[in-house]
Amino acid sequence: MTANQTEFEKSRYTEIASEDNGQILVRDSISQQVFLKKTLDVYSIPVFAYLKDHPSEHISRIESYWQDGAKLIVIEELISGSTLEYLLANDLLKEEDKMRIIKQICDGLSFLHQARPKIIHRDLKASNIMVTNDHIVKIIDYDAAKIYSPQEEKDTVLIGTEGNAAPEQYGFKPSDERTDIYALGILIKKMFPQNAKMLKIGEKASRFSPEDRYQSVQEVIDAISSHRPKLTFSLVKLTAVLFGISWLSYIMHKCDFTSAKEIVNAISQTGMIFSWLDLLAHFTGIYDAWPLLQHRNYLIRFLGYVLAMIVLMFLWAIVSTTIASMFQLK
Repeated sequence: MTANQTEFEKSRYTEIASEDNGQILVRDSISQQVFLKKTLDVYSIPVFAYLKDHPSEHISRIESYWQDGAKLIVIEELISGSTLEYLLANDLLKEEDKMRIIKQICDGLSFLHQARPKIIHRDLKASNIMVTNDHIVKIIDYDAAKIYSPQEEKDTVLIGTEGNAAPEQYGFKPSDERTDIYALGILIKKMFPQNAKMLKIGEKASRFSPEDRYQSVQEVIDAISSHRPKLTFSLVKLTAVLFGISWLSYIMHKCDFTSAKEIVNAISQTGMIFSWLDLLAHFTGIYDAWPLLQHRNYLIRFLGYVLAMIVLMFLWAIVSTTIASMFQLK
């Protein structure tokens, strides 16, 4: 940006208010829109250049920027909404809200990591996530962000937030996309303290060694979105299959197929047995969404399975009774 362009940008935005955190609201004299003005001591101009030229739904929009001595002045969109930190602290989110938010955070990180060259945020945390009044998630604050350089042997300056920063940010190794995945894992564990599946994902994402974490945000997305593999061999599945075959053999020999009532009872009992097997062996995964089955406490999770089996037993008993009543079977 030339000196004349910088002077034009400075004169274009008029300060209209100051916020408690030192940020300033400005009005664009041309469009009359209100923006947020930030003054940064630590920054990467290539990061802001890329974000300005490549707007994304889940990234705070950069309207303009210019250098002022050793500082960088950034004009970015004013987001109407609340930080994720506020929403979590005040228990304002349901489980489905959190799932929607974490998936949008992943989409935002994917955008950064797919930039050419890659952009590493390096300070992902709940206070740097905004949820707009329209329920759109936006990742904010890019003063710690950097352009990924494979030639770097380690980070030379510690940038990030203690408790969220990955080990490599302390100078062990250079930051890359797995650095953001570490912070994402910490965030997942904070957002889903009672969800066993999400805690497992968060644990893997935030492991000490980058090689032991998910290697891309897409892997995290896949882990969140998918149920347990339906056809994966396991001892539990094999046992369930063998039991199911044995049950079918038993019922075929026991049932009197000349009696309509016995046929209905056999179908009902078989439905209940196979529902139990699906519940325990996770063939379809349709029961995995039940909250008690995802609880981090093993006793509560066990009680959840017992309760689910009782519910399924009563449902199939109701089916059998209803059919018998409809057709007046004796």
